[in-house]
Amino acid sequence: MASWALLGTNVALYTLAAWSAGSWVALPEDALRAAGNHAPDVWAGQLWRLFSHMFLNANIPHLAVNMYSLLVRGSWLEPEIGGARVLVLRHYTE
Repeated sequence: MASWALLGTNVALYTLAAWSAGSWVALPEDALRAAGNHAPDVWAGQLWRLFSHMFLNANIPHLAVNMYSLLVRGSWLEPEIGGARVLVLRHYTE
């Protein structure tokens, strides 16, 4: 379940970045502008950027390969260590 939640979060943030750019394809700079860990923005109070940058993907092939890997690894790992640990592990593998 945690793997699917991570997949949904990644796809949603990619879609948000593409939508904010006015295109179906988000460019890396669009993704960074939408949710990147940009220090001036964080210091200006956008603390959510400290978390959201972990879910950025450069383009659709990058997103697809990452989500495939997540589901393959997650389907094996989640029953072994639990969903909460998978979520924490995701943070430390970036």
